[in-house]
Amino acid sequence: MTRGVVLHGTGGAWHVHCEDGESVVAALRGRVKHESGVKLAVGDEVVVARDTEGSGWAIAEVLHRRSRLARKEPGRARGERVIAANVDQVVVVFALRQPEPHVAMLDRFLVIAEANALAPRVVINKVDLAGEPEAKRVFGTYQTIGYPLHITSCRSGRGLDELREQLRGRTSVLTG
Repeated sequence: MTRGVVLHGTGGAWHVHCEDGESVVAALRGRVKHESGVKLAVGDEVVVARDTEGSGWAIAEVLHRRSRLARKEPGRARGERVIAANVDQVVVVFALRQPEPHVAMLDRFLVIAEANALAPRVVINKVDLAGEPEAKRVFGTYQTIGYPLHITSCRSGRGLDELREQLRGRTSVLTG
């Protein structure tokens, strides 16, 4: 048995990155599924073991989540869908240009992060296309009300060292 983190999964096959650095594909044991009542999500910490035939892997235990990023179940009045587990922060990334930013969508992402008690961080990329004054005009209010704002350019490297420092040692979800 070894511990690992769920990377992704489809059709009952979950890709798990184990403590020893190995990645395995594991099935969720029926007993575990029914006892825990938890639907697996990216970031869940699990215990995996060789199945009884020794030919594959099975998820033997789902460990307690320290946090989660969830949203309402689409099309339903009740319930939620866990998007990621064991997250420290939500990094919302928007381009300053190409495509044009949709500030209402940024607001929605920030509301979801706040509703899940996760620290949000705003990254505005492609500043090389319009300049920092334009970025501050469009997004400066977010910094004024307390959200960390990073103005970056992947093309020139501007602001990336500072952003890397804020990502280091944290489990982050990037969206946008």
